[in-house]
This record gives sequence, C-alpha cells and structure tokens, in this order.
Amino acid sequence: MKNLLLVILVLLLGTVQGQTSSVGKQSHAIKKTILQYHYEAKPFDDTLSSYMFNAFIEAIDPSGFYLLKSDVEELRKFETDIDDQIDAKGATFFHETARIYKKRLSSADSLITEIIKKPFDFKIDESISYKDEDYIPYLDNYNQLKDRWRKWLKFSVLEEIFEGDYVHNPADTSIDVLLTFIEEAQKVVVKYERFEISSMLNHPQGYLSILGTYYLEALATYFDPHTSYFSDIEKENFEAELSKDNYAYGFSLKEDDKGKILIAGLTPGSAAWMSGAINKDDILLEVILGKKKVIDVTQLTLDELLLIFSTENEISLILKLQKVNGRVEEVELIKSEVYLDDDVIKSVILSGDKKIGYIILPDFYSSWNDEGGLGCANDVAKNIVKLKKEGIDGLIIDLRNNGGGSVKEALDLGGIFIDYGPLGIVQNKYKEAESLKDMNKGAIYSGPLAIMVNGGSASASELFSGAMQDYNRAIIVGSQTYGKSTGQIILPLDPAANTPTKNYEGVDDSYGYLKITRNKYYGITNQTHQKIGITPDVVLRDYYELYEYGEKFEAFALSTDEVIKKVYYTAFPEFPKTLLQSNSTQRMGQNKMYNILCSVLDSINAYTDYYDVTPLNISSFQQAEQKMKRLYETLWDAEEYVSENFQVLNNAFDIEIMKMNTFRAEINADYLENVKKDMYIGETYQILVDFINSK
Repeated sequence: MKNLLLVILVLLLGTVQGQTSSVGKQSHAIKKTILQYHYEAKPFDDTLSSYMFNAFIEAIDPSGFYLLKSDVEELRKFETDIDDQIDAKGATFFHETARIYKKRLSSADSLITEIIKKPFDFKIDESISYKDEDYIPYLDNYNQLKDRWRKWLKFSVLEEIFEGDYVHNPADTSIDVLLTFIEEAQKVVVKYERFEISSMLNHPQGYLSILGTYYLEALATYFDPHTSYFSDIEKENFEAELSKDNYAYGFSLKEDDKGKILIAGLTPGSAAWMSGAINKDDILLEVILGKKKVIDVTQLTLDELLLIFSTENEISLILKLQKVNGRVEEVELIKSEVYLDDDVIKSVILSGDKKIGYIILPDFYSSWNDEGGLGCANDVAKNIVKLKKEGIDGLIIDLRNNGGGSVKEALDLGGIFIDYGPLGIVQNKYKEAESLKDMNKGAIYSGPLAIMVNGGSASASELFSGAMQDYNRAIIVGSQTYGKSTGQIILPLDPAANTPTKNYEGVDDSYGYLKITRNKYYGITNQTHQKIGITPDVVLRDYYELYEYGEKFEAFALSTDEVIKKVYYTAFPEFPKTLLQSNSTQRMGQNKMYNILCSVLDSINAYTDYYDVTPLNISSFQQAEQKMKRLYETLWDAEEYVSENFQVLNNAFDIEIMKMNTFRAEINADYLENVKKDMYIGETYQILVDFINSK
C-alpha cells in the first residue's frame, strides 16, 4: 500500500510540474502567434501583465467566494512580471495562483458544511447588495468570507424555492407553506455549490489543465473579445457548431429523485434510436468511452457525467443499461448524423393578399474542413427555387439571433440577390484593403426582399444584411444588431506549424489552438458596423434592450473607424422608407401584444432596485418577486398574437417529404403554428406587402 501511495504521489507531482511547464510553453506560443497574425497586436509589456493578473484572478473567482485579500496581495508580486514569464516560457504566477486557489477551494467546501449546521433565519431583515459602492471584491478575513457565503446560500435557497418547482405559484403562496420547502431547497443548493467546487478540483481534464484554459484565455482576450484560446476538444466543438453536419449518439439523460441517471429520450433517426435496444427510463449503470475509458455512472451525479461527456470527443461508446425488467444489457453506439430541427433551413409560404416566401437561417454554416463543400448559401438557393415555383411575390430572410459563421457563405448568400459587384471590404493588419465581391453574374432572386434582424444578429449576418442595405436591395426590419465587424481564423499553437492551415494533421494538439482576429470588415460605403451595429430601416422593439448586449459593451473591442478604398457599385432605387415606417408605426400602435410588450420593457428598465439590492427576508423577497411577476404576467396574459393576414403553408416539395417522414411532419406542424404566432414575422409580412403595393 505504501508503495502504491508513493507511485501515485510521484505521478501527481509529475503532472503538476508538467502542466505548469506546458502552460508556460502555450502562453509563449500565443505571444508568437499574436504578434505575427493579430489584426491589431498590442505590446507584451507591464500593461498586459497587470491586465492578466486581474483577469485571471477574476476569471477563477469572479465574486470573491474563494480567495482572500491576503491571497491576492501575496500574488501581487507577479503583477508586472507575467510578460517576462511568458517570454521565458514560464508560468510561476499561474503555478502559485493554482496552489493557493486549490487550498481555498477545499476550504470553501468545509466552510459550506460549517454554515449549514445552523438553520437559516428567513424572517430577519438583511439583504445582498450588488451596488458598486458596496461591493468588496476580496475580503480581509475568514469570518467575512463565511458571512458572504452564508448570504449567498440563503439567497440561492430563496431563488430555488421561487423557481416554481415546489409550488406552482410561489409569489402568491403563503410564507408558512414556502418555509416547509426550505430543507429540500437547501439540499439542492448545497449539492450544486459542491459540484461547482469538485468540478474544478476533480475536472476530467485535470485541475491544472482546466485552470490553464482560464489563464490562456485571459491572455488571448487582452487583444480583443473574439480572440480565444481553444483546447483541441473545444476547437472541434466550435467547428462543429459552424457545420451543417450534426453527429451525435442521439440520447438524452435525466436524474430521478434517488440520484439514478436514466435515459430521458431518443432522437429519431439517431444511432440510439436505430439500435432498437435503448428505451426511455432505462437506468444507466456504466459508460465505456472509445472502448477504453470505463465510467461507473452509479457513483456520479448527472452534472458530473455531463461534464465528462463535454470533455470527450470519442466517436463510439458502450452503454451498460438496466432495463425495466431488471435485466442488464450493453449497447454499443457510433456517432451518426442526426436531423436537428434547430440547425436546418426551413422555407414556408405566407399566403395572404400576397404570397411571401419565408426562410429562417439560424447560422452561416459551412462544410468547415472542405474548401469545396457547400454550405448555407447553397441550401438557401435551393429553398428559393422551391418558393419561386410557388409564385411568391416577395421574400423574407430571418436572421434574428444568427450570430454569424462563415464569411464566404455570407458573400455567397449576397450573390444570390445581386447581379454582380462588391459586397464589402476587408482590411488586414497592414491596412491593406480588398474588395469582397460576388464574382458570379446574375441573381437567383431579384424580387422584393426583407431581412429580419435583432441584437443577436452578428458578424456574417451583419456583413450580409449591411450589404443588402447599402445596395437598397432589402428592407431591414427589427432591432439594432450586435456590432461585430471582425473576422477570425483558428490557428494551431504548435510551434512546428509555422503557417496558417486548416489541415491539422500532424499538429501537436497539446499546445491547443488560437481563434485569432485577423481582419476587419467594412461596408461598400467604407463604413464599419464595428461597435455600432446595423440600424434597421423599420425599427421594432424587443427584449434585447433589457440587456447590455453588444460589441460596444465588450472590453478591448476594436474601434469604430472607416477604410479608404474605392469601390464601384450601382444601388437599387431607394425604398419609400417614410411610408413603410409610418404604416408600421400605425399598425404596431394598434397591436395589443406589442403595446403590452413595450409597456413591460419600459417598466422593467425602470425597476432597477430589484437587481441592485436583494432582500433575504422571505416576505420581502416574495414582495419583490410579486412585483416582477405582475410585470411578466401582464405580457403572458395578453391575448395571444396570431396573424390574420396570411396562412402558413409548406411548399409542394416539402409536403411530399412530410408524407414520408412522420417525425419531420410533427415538427413541421409545430413550426407552422409558431410562425403564425410570431408578431415580428407578421409585421414584416405587412411591411413587404406595403412595399409591393407602393410600386
């Protein structure tokens, strides 16, 4: 036994030293890559060092629940030395922080145990303040830290109770009834907080490895908010998000009240579905990842198991399941392409006074590793062909919440709607500007066009919709867009990979990857949307105005400027914007749902006390909840919007597909109903009809 403990100790020590050394090498590789390729590289100096000192500590302890002020002061000797450590491929600051942080994580778990020994008193008057003037990032002593934890746990228990899982309407339930759920809610809260601690200390990738990602990310984001460090698994997941190909095992999990992990459901057509051997409510006993890594699921919570899955990217696994009859079976699954309804392009016809085609584009996906592969622009073109066969009078492209993706796909999509010409301008770090052109003569669709956007429309969405606006090719409808006009590529940090490449074969994955900003994009008018976004031609208010969400709120976002580049293009005739805006304002002024929404938005914007100071007295907490609840109920209880101006219909081709696929047909029925209930789609339809009638 002593020999075994000695071996384990040696292995652990070796891991600590190796990982720390690895972080130093990785940070040096990031410096080299930044200086060579970043659009606007800044010096590696004491300013960077000071930023990294604060950013790393804030990243691992953003609310001051672990580190004491004395810990931070002990580390402060490194505040202006980190840039020198990076030069020397060292990571002393990282190593020392990791040592102290690990100790504080362990003590926090003990502190939680100590706090919950004494029942919380939810009838005394106290509160948590989030006002800047009241907030102290790192506290002086253990007793202050204990009190911060006590208040946080107390607040979390109240939040848990008022989520609505214990009683249907907690805001209007008697205090005595709510207090009966305190013990149960507290167990849930404590379990979550302990998972947060253990998921760091016992992370599947290793404590130092996961902490290293925070350190390297702090370094990367100093240059701009979209330059990021990726581990090899994070890189693969990011690229998968930008691809139209969805590969999965096809099962979801849940946890019962006894802590057992069960199969919650199966995705039709997936490997799990096709196996015929997996059923809802089967108990999961064991998982073998890649035929090597054996995971005893009976010793894990659902959160712990999902954390392991998030760090693995094996293409096969074996599930050991206990069936309802008690029999134990093993099922081997290989990831397969599945139909995910959220990621496909759908087109329908809004049939009323005019037949308007409607296409929703969730993101600008591409065949990431295939330069000649076809992406979303090709899929949109196919859907337009279907809609044109139906004799549409106009077309709506919905880019709401489309955060971007492939710039090439955005340009190809633009080419569908113009004959030929520039769609934007790209500028590199040397201030060399180049026109981005549609090189294909002819347009697939030349009829009336509207594009829907909101605060979640960013990057490639803004490049495309901005070009259409500059050309007067489309009416832009919605709210201000995000304001990201920079372009990134992913580069391996392996020093042996000297040039940018998408071929990662032979690359040393242990260094990780850097998503790095290399370009800045401008419209054909020489203006950028960076930090500004696109202002729609017809503005409609929405929930995004409640949040500080957008590029302008990001630290180190690149500046707003202009580019000097002559481009030649012929714009389409201007829209009758004043008429369209006036008609829309009049209609929305009579739209009950929209007026209630605007009223609620105004009320929530004015109601800031709820967020600044939160009472921990259950009666006062309930009163605050009631006030917010009334605001939202005003909205939810409003008469449900359903457009009376059109019917939502499938095109003839898709109707035949639905006949052969009952799963798709069920999803489609819900989708058609949701389109009809979307007041923003309904208003965009009316705006486009107004434009058609004005010609």
